[in-house]
Amino acid sequence: NTHGYKGVTYDARRAYSPWTARIGYKMKRIYIGNYATAEEAAIAYDKKVIELSGEFATLNFPKVNT
Repeated sequence: NTHGYKGVTYDARRAYSPWTARIGYKMKRIYIGNYATAEEAAIAYDKKVIELSGEFATLNFPKVNT
């Protein structure tokens, strides 16, 4: 990806919330939400991956406790 955040995609068709956060977990694709910025979507992804994977989570912002 070009923005550098795991689990975050961009959809130019959405004017106010073009950044989408999703995660793959146990063979399912989980929609997290749409956000105004890539950073907001990445933070939402980090919160969800911590909830699902705990200490084994791969985070976008590993040094920030979310």
